[in-house]
Amino acid sequence: MIFYWILFCFILLIALYWKDKRKAAYLIFFILFFLGSTTARTVGNDLNGGYWLEYVHMGHNPNNWGVVMRQFEYGFLWLMANFKYSISSDPLIFFHILFIITFINYYVFLKKESRYTALSLFFMLAFAYYANINKSFDNSFVDFVLFEFNFSFLRFYSIGHLIVCV
Repeated sequence: MIFYWILFCFILLIALYWKDKRKAAYLIFFILFFLGSTTARTVGNDLNGGYWLEYVHMGHNPNNWGVVMRQFEYGFLWLMANFKYSISSDPLIFFHILFIITFINYYVFLKKESRYTALSLFFMLAFAYYANINKSFDNSFVDFVLFEFNFSFLRFYSIGHLIVCV
């Protein structure tokens, strides 16, 4: 746990005191990206428990989906099953790729919308949302998609974006 406190303080110092804010944001991004994309199965109960077991036990037949984690949305179960039988049966690869996609998209959004991207990444870590990406994969991915569409709608006032959001 001491490692995470040191990392927390280090990222705060980078976000506040690094002269080149653009480079500070890139450095923080790469630290968090590396940490999140190399997370082991044993980190946290969510990955080690329900997500992992659901992925391992699911079969081709949709009737076998949601046996371990009944609360998963059908779309997420479909994504898991198709990844498992098309790309890799290793659950860790699936969860790492899902983290990478979600985190990169959050970073792009923060870079586009925030004047202080490095500080925004720090707050993402401080408020535990960064850790949440690795714990509730299905919700984090959907949160980002809805988040991005809502901001796109507010920016462009497009009825097409509104329809997609609904």
